[in-house]
Amino acid sequence: MVNGFPTTISTHILCVRDMPILCDDKLDGKCFTTDRHCRVHKHRLCDGHSDCKSGADEKVSACSRLTKRKCERRMTQVTSLLPILYDWVQDGVVDCVGGHDEDFSWERCGTGSTNRVQRDGKCIDVFLCRPEEALTYLELEDVCANAATCGGKACQNSYSGVTRSAITETVKGNDRLIRSGWCQKGLEALKELIGDRCTEQDFIHPFHEFEGKTLTTRLTVSKLQSDCRYFFGKQYVFKSCSGQCHNTECPLKKPILHSSCGNIKNIQYSIAQPGVTVIAKDRYGYHNNFFACNNYICLPFFKICDLVDDCGDGSDEGNCENSVKCSESSRYVAVSQMCDGIVDCPDFSDECNSVCHRRSIENTGIMVCATLMGVIGTVLSLVQISKSLFWDEPSKTDSTFVNRVVSTLIALGDFLTSSYLLILVAFHWAHQNSFCEKQLAWVSSWSCQFIGIVSTTGTTITSLSMAVVSLFKLQGTTRGLRYRRSKDIDQKFKKKVFLMVIAISFVAVSIAVTPIIPNFEDGFVNGITYEDAAQLFLGVMTKEKLLPIIQGYHGTRMITRSETGLSWARIRSIVSSIFTTDNGGVQHRKLSFYGNDPVCLFKFFVLPDDPQLTFVWSYISLQFVCFLTVALCHTVIAVLVTRNNSVEGSNLSSKLNRKIMLVCATDFCCWMPFLICCALHTAEVVDMSPWYQVFSLTIMPINAIINPLLYNSETVSAALKFCKQKFMSSTAANKISLQL
Repeated sequence: MVNGFPTTISTHILCVRDMPILCDDKLDGKCFTTDRHCRVHKHRLCDGHSDCKSGADEKVSACSRLTKRKCERRMTQVTSLLPILYDWVQDGVVDCVGGHDEDFSWERCGTGSTNRVQRDGKCIDVFLCRPEEALTYLELEDVCANAATCGGKACQNSYSGVTRSAITETVKGNDRLIRSGWCQKGLEALKELIGDRCTEQDFIHPFHEFEGKTLTTRLTVSKLQSDCRYFFGKQYVFKSCSGQCHNTECPLKKPILHSSCGNIKNIQYSIAQPGVTVIAKDRYGYHNNFFACNNYICLPFFKICDLVDDCGDGSDEGNCENSVKCSESSRYVAVSQMCDGIVDCPDFSDECNSVCHRRSIENTGIMVCATLMGVIGTVLSLVQISKSLFWDEPSKTDSTFVNRVVSTLIALGDFLTSSYLLILVAFHWAHQNSFCEKQLAWVSSWSCQFIGIVSTTGTTITSLSMAVVSLFKLQGTTRGLRYRRSKDIDQKFKKKVFLMVIAISFVAVSIAVTPIIPNFEDGFVNGITYEDAAQLFLGVMTKEKLLPIIQGYHGTRMITRSETGLSWARIRSIVSSIFTTDNGGVQHRKLSFYGNDPVCLFKFFVLPDDPQLTFVWSYISLQFVCFLTVALCHTVIAVLVTRNNSVEGSNLSSKLNRKIMLVCATDFCCWMPFLICCALHTAEVVDMSPWYQVFSLTIMPINAIINPLLYNSETVSAALKFCKQKFMSSTAANKISLQL
């Protein structure tokens, strides 16, 4: 409408600077500069047709915020229905023919400055920009997509750093002097040690020749070629473009033309090949040390191949062999960060790919072993529990009653440990192809904590029960209870035994659940995951990772205590202030004590600065004491029985000696090597982390599965007899079939 009359101006709008605004609602003046050579109306943004030569009108960040509902835009030559930007909805300007973008059918959420239209029918909390920043808020998926407008310092601090070698730059006369590596001044002693391996040469820009050039760049670099995949910025450019790299090419492949650098102010032009080029003058002279982006932006060398998309279209990182682009985001990671066990891409593509696709159980052999041990242990423990509760005759002596109760308790611990193995194997088979992307959700889930508690409880019950039954056997032997029938068991003795069972169970459960008690989280929580805000909080966020992000957003004014004293509750409170809380805030999950590895077991391998060091070694010491108790008790029993000269005692001595040998051998083979490995890891002599699953799933369960059977020879004999009968019947059947 112009002066109240309808017109066709919307189909012939021209976005020229200083063009008079004709429409009554001033919509014809809503033009935007997408690059130096293109200015289009907002209704031609993100419409599927490139109006700019560079295609910049279809690559703006706003194109990621399109509605699912479509309408006919007013000022465009495209007559088909198109989605519109969420920013246009209910903004007081009619953008759709018929005014559908301004009607009241759009649901809203948020309050105050964050009042906004719901996206896809959902109201999700948003990231709050700082008051001094250009925007008020950002949707979670847009955080860190354009750090220049919102969240810049926090996003910058969220990147995990890579080690960058030093480079120094000085100017002498008309020469810019660049020194890198050990060729820098001040490293003369190092140069003498390795020999003088530095050389000087001019840096030859592929498109360096132009009329009036006065500044020359001279390099002092190593005579040896380097692996330049671990260099960044200027050093990568200088070395790769001067033949100093054996595996990378120069990223300066596009000539700098007169139309290349639309972002540089006060540019000048000069004659060059293949035409007019852009040059700049600083206080040292004229130069054209620029990189030409594909979208008519020029950048200095230190912004090239530096893991940041400074061009906006990725062209400054596209020809770099020192980085890899994340699959579903604009973020770049160094090649050294690929498959290093640390998540650097929001979509996990640096850790979940064809090269390093992680599984919950890394080795097939470990998985098969865990499956067999889980099945065998579960079956045998259930047989023993059923035998003790339903099949055996009632106990008539003190010793037989104690043996029966404690053996049932041992079988219960064995059953819990075996059940843990079966649950873990079942999870592995169910998610073996998708586990890598879901690993953070798994290790921070209650399911992972639950099976960790089950495993720890089972192992502790078994160890304590074995120690207790050994003490009872020693007491019985010293009294001579093995050689005469005791009086009938009284109720008082039964109560003592059941109190012992309750005490063992209570201690085992208490040890297992202590790490997940909320009041102890500062000692046991290893990190926090924020899946909804993965663009800002990558992977598992430890205190060391969170504090720089918090300081980047708030500065230091909200950090009132030292870094080591900052509690998890305080950190969560500060992080929640970065987002709105109208819909519950950004959800987080704790990476608990049992989530240190995908197998969700007790965290045996700790370092000296680990807050769980005391707890872990207290538990290891308890296991060691149980091992010593079992070994010492059976040794004393053997000595006592050997002194008995009776035939019965002699036979019993032989049986006990074999039992002692098996008990000590299994305990020693399971626990002693493991204790030594734990000590070496804590002392930082050897990193035993790669062997964690081997010990946890193949060696440690042996003690909980094999040893209990040694206390119940009847179960072993019954199992062997059953297997023998099956074998004999199968052999007989085969003979009959052969005769027929």
